[in-house]
Amino acid sequence: AGHYCYKHKATFHLEKSIPIGVFNQAYPEKPQTFGETLRKARIDAGLRVKELAQELGVDEMSVINWEIKGMKPAKLNMVKLRDRFNCIGCWK
Repeated sequence: AGHYCYKHKATFHLEKSIPIGVFNQAYPEKPQTFGETLRKARIDAGLRVKELAQELGVDEMSVINWEIKGMKPAKLNMVKLRDRFNCIGCWK
């Protein structure tokens, strides 16, 4: 599903390219950041980005932003992540 522009009467899709060097697909053995900790928890749970996004009710780009762009989830999503991964006190 895209976004509808009433002015142009058209649907468009937002895409944001991520330089390949920024997205390290390696498994984070020793996570150093929130994003790496989240990625490790997601991979350990056998979830793809799309699956976690659907469970949380967010788009895939949100999960990617959390994992690799250093962005933090909103408070409600942080609570959902803690509950999903049974991780009280893991993330601040």
